[in-house]
Amino acid sequence: MAINAGLSYSFSNNTIQYVSTFGADGITRGTFENIGVNDNLEADFNVNVPVSKRVNLSLNVQAGYETLKGTADSNFYSRRALIGNGNLYLSYHFDHEWRTGFNFQYYSPAITLQGTSPYYYTLLSISKTIFNKKLNIYMLLQVTLI
Repeated sequence: MAINAGLSYSFSNNTIQYVSTFGADGITRGTFENIGVNDNLEADFNVNVPVSKRVNLSLNVQAGYETLKGTADSNFYSRRALIGNGNLYLSYHFDHEWRTGFNFQYYSPAITLQGTSPYYYTLLSISKTIFNKKLNIYMLLQVTLI
């Protein structure tokens, strides 16, 4: 079993932010501008458990607190949010270098100056290692929900 944990802090000025403006013609237009200031404090936790010789389980979790400030379309915005993501991966190793896996990942809504955007997906995979473990061939089925 392997366990890792960490803590990080980041900040930046003039970050590139996506902004939307509503025009007099009734059309909403989106663009990117260097207008943001943000701070982010995050904690990370990872664990990898070999359940058996053939089964492996991995869990990765990241949680943080983010502050974002900026002016868009003559309006000042200040947003604060708890953010995070998690990833659960389960794999099974067959004979003859075949492996299958299931992955579920969730991302909390990312904050922007004017809104949020959640994201998560599931992934099923099968792979085959060939040429003395020098090449992996993958087939993936992914379902993404936004």
